[in-house]
Amino acid sequence: MTVPHASLDVGSEVTIGIRPEVLSLNESGDISGTVDVVEHLGDVLLVYVTIGNGQTLVAKLPEASNVEIGQCISLSVDTSSASVFDENGLALPAFPAGSTRNAA
Repeated sequence: MTVPHASLDVGSEVTIGIRPEVLSLNESGDISGTVDVVEHLGDVLLVYVTIGNGQTLVAKLPEASNVEIGQCISLSVDTSSASVFDENGLALPAFPAGSTRNAA
């Protein structure tokens, strides 16, 4: 996954903080998982997805999104809005707009 943050070498171990609103449905998305819960909140859905490592992500999706419990979905991440933390839990500074580095 490409993350727009400084101080990363290829292969660095990091923790990525992803807010529900920066996830979107995308058939070729970076993250795949199984829908566990769908909360209908008026014009949006909160969709709880269990991913391969057993963690649960919450995606805030438009009400018109066609997702059901048990469905396997793929999500894309707006990495420019993700927070990145090093192995000690310290937040890493962002690169200037338009710059990215690939952490494998």
